[in-house]
Amino acid sequence: MRLVLILSLAILSGVSLAVSGCGGGQARTEGTAASATATAAKVEQAGVHLDALTQSMTNIREISMGTDLKVVYKAFANDHAAVTNDVVAINKGIEATETKARSQADEWNRQNATIQDPELRAATAKRLTELRLAVDGLIASSGQFQSVSGAYLVRTAEIKRVLDVDLTTGGIAAIKPSLTKAIDGVGSLTTSFADVSAKVKAIVDMLAAK
Repeated sequence: MRLVLILSLAILSGVSLAVSGCGGGQARTEGTAASATATAAKVEQAGVHLDALTQSMTNIREISMGTDLKVVYKAFANDHAAVTNDVVAINKGIEATETKARSQADEWNRQNATIQDPELRAATAKRLTELRLAVDGLIASSGQFQSVSGAYLVRTAEIKRVLDVDLTTGGIAAIKPSLTKAIDGVGSLTTSFADVSAKVKAIVDMLAAK
């Protein structure tokens, strides 16, 4: 009778742990996916703001007689601030997603180490590897994004600083080559936006794959 009781308690304890672990695992998965999804949304918003920034720079470059310079400059300054804030938010989102995904992978690895069934352990190890590869892809994309976005924001910030002290038709004429370079160079940042978006979505897709 005592042996039966001990076995019963052990089984109940195992069930309790399994249920608890499952719930914790689900919460971690949901947290990682939510962070990645939110980051993708921030990238999408940044794309809209970047289009607006490109247009405002074009408006300055193509300024015509009689146009209120203060109005076009204000639009440019606001759009530049929006993109700058977006880049900061994206970097924070990437960092949060990476942290959550790595924490999930570490816990996943610890759990997998306790699985005795070789076939089951191999199957879940494959999924764990897929998650780690997806995270590595995001990290690589993040490094490129920081480099490209940083360079672009410095370039456009310098244009803003020049216009701050020389907002005249002559001043604008003098920096037209720089404006053109910034406008033509937006493609590299657009490409980097798209790559970050693809990488965070890859994490969401991996976690949702059946």
